Amino acid sequence: MTKNSFHKKNARALQAANPGLNFHDAMAALDRSAPPPPGHAWAHGQQLWVRTLAEETPVRCYLCGRTSSIVSFGDLAVDHGRVQMYCQHHQCDAREVEVIVVDDGTEATRKRSDVRILAHYPPVTDRPRWWDPDPRRTWAAGTPPHVRASGQRMPCLFCGALSCTVAPGDVAGDSGRIRMRCHHAACAVVEFEVLPMRDGGGSSERPDVAAIYALHPPRTTRGEMHGPIEIIPLVDPDPPSDETVLQYRRSGPVPWE
Repeated sequence: MTKNSFHKKNARALQAANPGLNFHDAMAALDRSAPPPPGHAWAHGQQLWVRTLAEETPVRCYLCGRTSSIVSFGDLAVDHGRVQMYCQHHQCDAREVEVIVVDDGTEATRKRSDVRILAHYPPVTDRPRWWDPDPRRTWAAGTPPHVRASGQRMPCLFCGALSCTVAPGDVAGDSGRIRMRCHHAACAVVEFEVLPMRDGGGSSERPDVAAIYALHPPRTTRGEMHGPIEIIPLVDPDPPSDETVLQYRRSGPVPWE
């Protein structure tokens, strides 16, 4: 995924109009000046607000707080209960971030396999941090996410309102998973979880992340044997349909059953 050239172009224009302003501060100024999104109604099964925006329109990142998070290339648009985001900020470690509704008042959501995985595996509070993060980073794996540290309301990706706070059941000791609540009256989302799948810090070794990754249809194309070595193509030439992937998210096998 490439950086948002539109956002960077605006930052450079701001630099040109303000000699001596560095690029990092120009990006931050744009982040702070971005207007809050309006609120819309959202109900189970409806398309998400964030997917109705123009392609690569950035919204605020729950991890670093900057207006630099976009719908990821790997997002599954047919899944209206979950969205994959990608933070473009050069100083944020959040890459693939899954935002998953865990409570919208419906039994269908509670029974989803990915939601059951998050309910089954508790937050990880003893994850080691192998390095001291650069203080210039807006968010580094193993450090408190912006939404916890700031206490600010954040936009809901489902309804678009500036209405989300850390949920009462959030576990502050887990820097790689956040439970949030939407307070917008017209939004059916009660709570959702934010789960960085790639953060440069070994997030894929977490049991919750590993189980979410594994909740995917098996490859239909086998590798070819070249002597004693099996060569498996990096890209599946016969990938499953989006509807099949969605069905696995809803009712695919979970590790403990």
